[in-house]
Amino acid sequence: MPSPTNPYIIGKPVTGPQFFGRESAVQAIEYILRPPSRTSVIVFGQRKIGKTSFLLHLTKVLKSPFFPIYVDLAGRASQPLAQVLFQMATAAADRAGLDSPSLSDFLHNPDFFHLEFMPALYQTLDEQVQPTFLLDEFESVDTPASQLPDNAAGRLLPDYLHKLLAGPHSLSFVFTAGRRMNELSGVGRTGTYARLNQYLSVLTPAQARRLILKPDGPAYESAALHRIIDVTRGHPYLIQTLCHTIFEDTREHYPAKITVREVKTAVERLLERHDSGLFLIWESIPPA
Repeated sequence: MPSPTNPYIIGKPVTGPQFFGRESAVQAIEYILRPPSRTSVIVFGQRKIGKTSFLLHLTKVLKSPFFPIYVDLAGRASQPLAQVLFQMATAAADRAGLDSPSLSDFLHNPDFFHLEFMPALYQTLDEQVQPTFLLDEFESVDTPASQLPDNAAGRLLPDYLHKLLAGPHSLSFVFTAGRRMNELSGVGRTGTYARLNQYLSVLTPAQARRLILKPDGPAYESAALHRIIDVTRGHPYLIQTLCHTIFEDTREHYPAKITVREVKTAVERLLERHDSGLFLIWESIPPA
């Protein structure tokens, strides 16, 4: 008999039917960005809270008149602005069925994105459709902008995108920001002039229970269920990681129901091992 597949997702974004919740955040973003709009939204929250998963979810739920385009900007703050704009154009072209642009066009002409590419994109789309760029890992928190090269996207991209918003066409941006809790006070003080700062918090107890009690997962005693929610405080990454460990620990003997004892054992194992996700969350918490 084949070993059952672990239903808890760790180490990668949660997409498709595995993603649930955040309905109020989606509604707030749809309201702010409704056409004709030329504005932006910043989505912020703790590390590993699910910001990338949320942006990928927006690509599925933002229907016409929105035209969502996901772009991963992680690690690109030091790259030239032209190269990042090329990446954005490539993602948009792929989504719209246009021919892939050439990097040389962007390198030779700093204005190619808004003078050539965006008009071509608008011509391809329905007149009422609004391009909505979902820019993941927009902020560079590891290197201050003052230490970046003069032509780096980390320096120039915010003001460039703000100029695009001041243009004649309906356009919008959604950014993720605030990878460290001690930087959240600075969210919104960017050149993008966001109309909405959408905070992604931990899950409610009801949402946490839904995440734990997967149809293809194990059953839990009530006390064990409450213990998981109490220990993780509803943080989705912590829930997934803890339940993933519990599943692996009990895979061979698969009890009728998970008890508090299995939860306690899994917590101890997690604290003993070097989990990069747990380290990032711990690093993001200020001393207070």
